[in-house]
Amino acid sequence: MAQRYKLSTKDKARIQSLLKKYHKLFPNLKCKGECLEHIVAKAIGGEGLGGHNKHSDIKIKNYFIQIKSGEINKGILTISGHRLTRFRNNFSKINQFLSSIESVIISVPTKKKTFNYLIYEIDPCLLKPLKLWNKKGKSFYQINKKNVKLTIHPSMSWQVWWKIPIENLENKI
Repeated sequence: MAQRYKLSTKDKARIQSLLKKYHKLFPNLKCKGECLEHIVAKAIGGEGLGGHNKHSDIKIKNYFIQIKSGEINKGILTISGHRLTRFRNNFSKINQFLSSIESVIISVPTKKKTFNYLIYEIDPCLLKPLKLWNKKGKSFYQINKKNVKLTIHPSMSWQVWWKIPIENLENKI
């Protein structure tokens, strides 16, 4: 795996500062999606890639980084991932695609129903799937070797969701 970008203390402080400015303008609106991508890119001196690159949202130097908002509830960080409609029912291809993610993920989640942002760096190795998926109702799930629950919802364009125990995460501020 290639060397990963690591957030500095200054990067984290700039992200927090820009989020405070955002909430002065939008006091009742969670910062997420492209707005969060632009805030993080501005804070760390990166460039937004626009739209959605296969595995990253921003680039700084030769590093590609994904940005996720997410939510923390009961010690679990929940983040959404790619829509996997193109692989519909082909779990071998889904696993291959999810296993190919090498970009570090910077997650800037909130605790449920607050705008108290935290910042985590997520090692992509935490998110790797196992081979077998279980079916529950209309969804598919598994718990990988890192105790991360992966869920795919066909009714949501086969989007993958990860539930990560926060004790598995690094660089929280």
